Amino acid sequence: MLPGPMELALILVLVMVFFGAGKLPQVMESMGKGIAKFKAAQSDDPAPRALAASEAPDDEVARLRDALSRAEAAQQGKDA
Repeated sequence: MLPGPMELALILVLVMVFFGAGKLPQVMESMGKGIAKFKAAQSDDPAPRALAASEAPDDEVARLRDALSRAEAAQQGKDA
């Protein structure tokens, strides 16, 4: 039996009160990594795993750096 929308809302409120809104993204990221590791460990094939940041293709890294630079420039433009 899955929890309904009210139960999910209550859980979300409790998590936000316990961890705080600023810490919530870090908590969710850690949970996601843990779930991914668990699924990878359950798999018979060890190949399907997420790429580490150091293993990411160079063009992907360059694309992400460009996007970060544009976002930072836009933020500085807003702050000025």
